[in-house]
Amino acid sequence: MKESGSHLQVLDRAGRFQVQRLGVRFDPAADLYHLLMNLPLPRFVALLMAIYFGLNLLFASLYWLSPGSVRGARPGFFADSFYFSVQTLATIGYGDLTPGSDYGHLIVTLEACTGTFGFAVLAGLAFAKFSVPSARVLFSRTLVLYQHGGQRVLELRLANERPNQIVDARVKLTLARNEVSPSGEIHRRLQPLLLRVSETPLFSLSFLVTHVLDEQSPLSGLSADQEDECNCEIIVTMTGIDDALGQTVYARAVYTRADISWGRRFASTLKLAENGAMQMDLRAFHDTVPA
Repeated sequence: MKESGSHLQVLDRAGRFQVQRLGVRFDPAADLYHLLMNLPLPRFVALLMAIYFGLNLLFASLYWLSPGSVRGARPGFFADSFYFSVQTLATIGYGDLTPGSDYGHLIVTLEACTGTFGFAVLAGLAFAKFSVPSARVLFSRTLVLYQHGGQRVLELRLANERPNQIVDARVKLTLARNEVSPSGEIHRRLQPLLLRVSETPLFSLSFLVTHVLDEQSPLSGLSADQEDECNCEIIVTMTGIDDALGQTVYARAVYTRADISWGRRFASTLKLAENGAMQMDLRAFHDTVPA
């Protein structure tokens, strides 16, 4: 959580909480699967590789501690015990390295059981991790606030970076305020920001989200020279159904006052090609022009 004087930053740009949670009870049996599913993909793959090599090193050490437990292994060569462990754990069995004693057969039995159940669990985790539906939604880097049609409007832009369509896409804007009471207690206030258009039946190109700063808007008095005493955050959430997967996908982003471009609007990204086809140029997606 970022703090600047009395200002508190609760969410980062991607919508992840930066609040330290104290006194939370951790139950490894109940939370392990959730923690693994929340790991970033590179760290998840690194964890699987670490478990795989760690198991092989463990069983290789057990073979190596008893000379003669692996027939065909060169005396004193740990690498032979390691390669035999790799073959046993993966149930390969080339035949040049085999158990050479009752002790070796016992360790092979333990390792075969570990490999059978371990690979089943890891394969299930990997499938669950890669099968989670996701949306590649591009959010504009800034918000724009300008005068349009006699009204002050606040806008942001979304685009679908995949060639598929998101069916029944819905967008919500929520203003999050941090209020400090005279006694010093911090309260988190959430207020919805009404949109001109909050949903689209097919989200395949771009979506311009517009909020009018009228008398009913919590942002009606917002101005460039106004001091931000609550460090307000605008939370954007988008949900819809991926037409290729048939599952619900979502995306989110968070903007602060520093992300507002005053007196500017978004540049156009749609144009007609020479053959008459419509094109969307995402290279100009974040560009703004004077309103």
